[in-house]
Amino acid sequence: EPVTAVAFNGLDGSVLATGSYDGLVRLWDVASGECLSTIFAERAGLSAQHAPVSHTAYSPNGEYVLASTHDSTIRLWHVAGNPCRLAREFTGRRSERYCCTAAFHVRCDRRRARAVTTAGSGSTP
Repeated sequence: EPVTAVAFNGLDGSVLATGSYDGLVRLWDVASGECLSTIFAERAGLSAQHAPVSHTAYSPNGEYVLASTHDSTIRLWHVAGNPCRLAREFTGRRSERYCCTAAFHVRCDRRRARAVTTAGSGSTP
């Protein structure tokens, strides 16, 4: 499936998070090109529906990845441990016209990152 989102980890750029149209988020080792982990909703006990991933974002401390999907859901994944686990889920109003973006808001201390959502302006396919 086509890759629809990419984000490098904020620590050293050694890991890349990608999202794809099949709804999966994958973590890649940049140096070797090896897939380190595949994150999917069923791992968190969620439904098997795979809405396309529209955006991914790493937290500044590299411990979390935010992934927004075309079903107006943003999932915060704790990726520092193995296996990755769902830390939080945010669900918004369903929109057939716009996709949802994801971003982190960072306070003074870069080690503590809070997840926030921002309104998207890109149209869905």
